[in-house]
Amino acid sequence: MRITACMLAWSLALTLIGGVAERAVAGPLAREARVVAIDGATTVVLRFDAPVTPEVFTLAEPYRVVVDFPDARLTLGPTAPAGVAAGLRHGRAGPDRARLVIDLAAPAAASASHAEGVVTVTLTPTDAAAFRAAAGWPPGLGPVLGRPPRDRRPTVVLDPGHGGADPGAVRGGLVEKDITLSFSRALAHALRTAGFAVAKTRDADVFVSLAERVDRARAAGADLFLSIHADALPRDEASGVSVYTLSAAASDAEAAALASRENRADAAVDGAFADEDPDIAAALIDLVRRDTLAEAERMARAILAAFPRGDLLAGRPHRAAGFRVLKAPDIPSALIEIGFLSSARDRARIEDPAWRARAVAAITQAVTDWFAERRVASTE
Repeated sequence: MRITACMLAWSLALTLIGGVAERAVAGPLAREARVVAIDGATTVVLRFDAPVTPEVFTLAEPYRVVVDFPDARLTLGPTAPAGVAAGLRHGRAGPDRARLVIDLAAPAAASASHAEGVVTVTLTPTDAAAFRAAAGWPPGLGPVLGRPPRDRRPTVVLDPGHGGADPGAVRGGLVEKDITLSFSRALAHALRTAGFAVAKTRDADVFVSLAERVDRARAAGADLFLSIHADALPRDEASGVSVYTLSAAASDAEAAALASRENRADAAVDGAFADEDPDIAAALIDLVRRDTLAEAERMARAILAAFPRGDLLAGRPHRAAGFRVLKAPDIPSALIEIGFLSSARDRARIEDPAWRARAVAAITQAVTDWFAERRVASTE
């Protein structure tokens, strides 16, 4: 009954969201954006199939440039970052307005020109004080402009791994529980800007059991659950972003060992787990395999596709194992390792604000594309 209700609610949400999108099908369309950095300036170029008039403004905390296109559409693929442009993401800011958000690695002044459907946004480095002085929502606009009511927005629940008495991995002065919380806060902000409702299983340095994390996701009405981690592996040479989904059988020994370590998180505080009833566990895995696991695997592929190949774990960046925190049968769930603290290369990346901004932008774009594809699939 609970799963059926969730499916009905999801279908209703898709119908409502689809209604907004269907009213916005007309207008100039851009399918690709290019980012070029030359002589200290960064330009973002979009080519529409008809003339458009862009509206540009900047927002602080974090630094970003927003470009609105009234009566236009954006269906952009992944774009490689360059210069001060750490990442691009896009969506709708209402039924008649497309929005491009440029995440910045550093403060930059923005201007736009347009001619015959070609829009050029120029980003010029500036100082933080000047950026903040110029930043802000234009009159008549705001952070919720054009967004559907809350019950129409898909809900993403972010799960910052570890916390409280469970620090997670500790290497090179970095502590996993702190990294996952900081990254999740930045990702939550980006997802909200993209139009999603976002909740977190924790927003402070507190311990939350694995079962409670799933319960909190369900209570928030999660349509997608992303658990954020930065583990450590026995192999120091293992490096890069990887995504894990649920499986009764692990894809490899390393994935099995990682799941085993993560599943012991409660034991670090409580001392023991209560064993699951075998029949319930079997039924749960069966449910996941039917529908939810397929959606989770598609989410994993979307996330990995949004990152440059050089940022990914070599060999097999998508793996599977029996992670307890991914076992909600009706919520597509994935565990994202943004890097491994056992790798000096990953530690350097995780400490780099520009790399974190690009990673946040990549995941946000993947989530946006995943929900868009899911909505289209539901209408076929």
